[in-house]
Parts: sequence; structure tokens; C-alpha cells
Amino acid sequence: MKTIPRQRIDLTLDAPRSKSAAHRILLAAALCDTPTVVDLGEDFGEDVAATLDCLAGIGARFTRNGKFVTVTPCGMPHGDFPCRESGSTLRFFLPVAAAKGATGRFSGAGKLPERPLGALLDALGQCGIRCSGRKLPLSLTGKLSPNCKIALPGNVSSQYVTGFLFALAANGGGEIVLSSPLQSVDYVNLTIDILNSFGIAVDATENSFAVSGKFVSPGTFAVEGDWSNGAALLALGAVAGRVTLAHLRADSRQGDKRIVELLRRFGADIDASSCQFTANAVPLCGAGEIDVDSTIDLAPILAIVAAKAKGTTTLVNAGRLRIKECDRLQAIGETLTELGVQVTAGEDFIKINGNGVIPGGTTLDTFNDHRIVMAATVAGVVAQRPVVLTGENAVDKSFPTFFQLIFPDRKGV
Repeated sequence: MKTIPRQRIDLTLDAPRSKSAAHRILLAAALCDTPTVVDLGEDFGEDVAATLDCLAGIGARFTRNGKFVTVTPCGMPHGDFPCRESGSTLRFFLPVAAAKGATGRFSGAGKLPERPLGALLDALGQCGIRCSGRKLPLSLTGKLSPNCKIALPGNVSSQYVTGFLFALAANGGGEIVLSSPLQSVDYVNLTIDILNSFGIAVDATENSFAVSGKFVSPGTFAVEGDWSNGAALLALGAVAGRVTLAHLRADSRQGDKRIVELLRRFGADIDASSCQFTANAVPLCGAGEIDVDSTIDLAPILAIVAAKAKGTTTLVNAGRLRIKECDRLQAIGETLTELGVQVTAGEDFIKINGNGVIPGGTTLDTFNDHRIVMAATVAGVVAQRPVVLTGENAVDKSFPTFFQLIFPDRKGV
């Protein structure tokens, strides 16, 4: 359990490294024929550690020296795929394992075995890949044939598209055709940018992707700052004092850079440059309707900002929150209700009636979800009465230094 101190925040920090970019860069490095040195930062979290652990399954190994990880391709696949709780790791490695003819066992922890895989496994089946089951644990039999053409729904998960982009690139080329509009297009654009940096060409249209080229190591690659976790820190500044974040790219492909625009909709004071952003606390107002479909990971922290603002904010197109590490839509509603904030929730929306204060005075279950931990912590910092968190270690999934960074003078808080 962790008691969150109410206090005014004044912080200048380097943004944590992007988990989304790290997964993709490590996977690309493993598919080259020469080593790549990846600057991952000092503390990269359990999800990225899962991707490192899975590299052996596709024929690579890694060594670590501080913030640098050297990925070395070493031939045939020779390991299993312990994906822990990382949905990205699982969904990226399944198609790549099929491209490599890997037969290692895929396993997962927490809620990962319950998260949907059907469309991805069906697409593998189109290519003659046999799966030992429909959920974890499972293994694959078979190998993708050259120049595959993959049919995928675009409205289930952009991670499926990313996985097959990597798989087709590893297999010498091929094509993905979407049967429905693509969700989270920013994440696919991030994938394409990283593939381009490793020598892979992707010709993208509205509903298809043609892949060609060969993986070529750039030698070294630095992972950019993380807008998803950075969003929690900027929101903290917007409600509780001042936070300056460095090493965030304004031109990033990460869709969650939209947090700057969305905080400004609440009336937040955000100073921006090409790679540094400062959020200063001012009185906030309700933001009306916010569509979170393309930036679904921002929903928990936006809900806390909405609770601190005066007025109504409704997060819509939020149904995909229900299939994350927990049912995040339910978790957000229960968290705000426990904090004394008035909410109305539906199947794919949540309406938050903020009155400028968060009462607090409660113990919050964080649902073993890193984003709920971060959101609940921000709420606790500004709550009128003490807030205690349970399950706070779930933040280690993506941001193990979170508490250390925001409470540097309070060891053991």
C-alpha cells in the first residue's frame, strides 16, 4: 500500500523512453544480420523486458550495459516466448515466429491470456500456420510462404497490422489487405518509420500495405521519449503545480502526443518547444466531448484532469478500454466514484462532472493496471483528503521509476 501525499509539484524531468518504439526497434534489430546497439534508457519496465526475453525465440540474443542493449542475430530460433503481461510483445511475435518457423511456446501472465487473439490467429491460419490452441499458452506449427497476402480487420487492433508488417519484412515481402478501416493509425505509422530506418520499404494505401526490402542494421538506435507515460506527468503539472519534460519529440509519430492539445482543451497552460514541454497548473474547465478511440491509453489520466476541472467532460468511443490490462472503463468509473467525483458510465463512454476539487479520503484498488496507478496517483496529489493505493507496483510494467521521479524527496512514500 502507498499513501499519496497532497502537495504542490515542481519538477524538471527527462521523459521516460517510449515503450511502443522500444518493442519495434528491438524486434527490427533481431531480424537484421549484424548487431544493433539500442539506447533503451536505464529503466524500461516489464513489458520491454518481455520483448527482450522473447528475442531468443526468433533467433537473436542480447547483452546489456547500462542503458545500452546490444541485439545480435544468431541463427535459428532457440527459445520460448514468455510474454508476461505485454500485449504488444505477444501480438508482434506471433506473426514473426510464423515467418521464422519458430515452434517455441507462447505464454503470458495476468490478464494477457484473456485478451483477444482470434483475428490474428485466423490470419495465421489463412497462411497454413497451425496453432495449438485459441488462447495462451500455445505454440505454432508451419512457416509463412514467400510473398504472402494477408487479410486482416483494421478495427480490432493495430498491433495485428504491426506484427504482420514485421513478419512479411522478415519473410522477404508480401501484402496486407484490410477489410475494415484501421484503428490507431499513428501506431502503424510509427512501425513504418522504424521499418524504414532498418531498410524495409512499406507502400501504404488506405486499406493495404505492400512490404519489400531486407533488414539492415543502422548500427545504433536511440529510443525516443514516451508520450504515453509523459502524458501522466504533464497532467500532473496541469493540476498540481509545474512539470517540465525534456526529450519529447513534437514531430513524433506517437499518437499520444495529442495530450498537449487535449490538456489545452481543459484550459491548461502548456509551454512547448521542439523537444521540451512545460505544464503549469491553472484553474481548469470541462472539455466537453473527447473522442479517445485513437488515443485510448490517455483515457485514465484525462478522466482525472476532467475530475479536477469545473464542468462536464465526456470520453467517448472508449469501448476498447474494456479489453486492456483490466476493464479500464469500469476501473475509471469506480476510481472516480471512490474519490467522490460524480460520473455516469455506459458501454463505450464515461461522463465526468467535475467541480474543481477531488474529495479523496479513500483507499483505491488500482486493478493491477499501470495506467490506473499513474492516474490514481495524480488524483491523490491534489485530493482534499488522503488517498491510499493498493497494487501500486503494477506501475513497473511500463514506468518503474514513476514514484521516485515525482516524489524525489519522499523515500518510501
